[in-house]
Amino acid sequence: TGLLNLAGGWVVMGLLMSALPELGPTATSIAEMYPEMGITWPAFALAIMGGAVITIMTWMERNCDTQGPRIVAAVAASFVLAAVPLNHVIVSSLEMFAALHAGAPFGYADYLAVAAWAMLGNMVGGLVLVTVVRLVQVGRGPIEEARRTPADELNPGNVRRRERAASDKG
Repeated sequence: TGLLNLAGGWVVMGLLMSALPELGPTATSIAEMYPEMGITWPAFALAIMGGAVITIMTWMERNCDTQGPRIVAAVAASFVLAAVPLNHVIVSSLEMFAALHAGAPFGYADYLAVAAWAMLGNMVGGLVLVTVVRLVQVGRGPIEEARRTPADELNPGNVRRRERAASDKG
């Protein structure tokens, strides 16, 4: 799905830049940050943090049983990604696609190098900083129990809904 997201993002950014060419200079100004940073430690550090933010948002979303907290988690993560700005491969790809459609001073080879570096950093941030740390905190017992539990029961929202339905009947 990642490649299809990127392909769809490339098409959408092309349509946007065609419809609103006056956004081209702004898109280029925003996107130039990534190739200018290049394959450096600061770019990788921002990518690690971008991966951690998205992974935390996903964990928060998966553990909510109503839409309100899910929306808050998504908006908060989006704000943090944009405000810092952190380097998340999908976000930076969309920004760079817009600039490329607008005639950016960098090319697709620059994009591929930056995207690969961001993806690696995102994986380190999501897997090491969030997932591994969380699994160590949880411990072996709950992990083994989760392996034996049917998938639909793993989502706390599903469990809470079933408990409410059972208490409403009783």
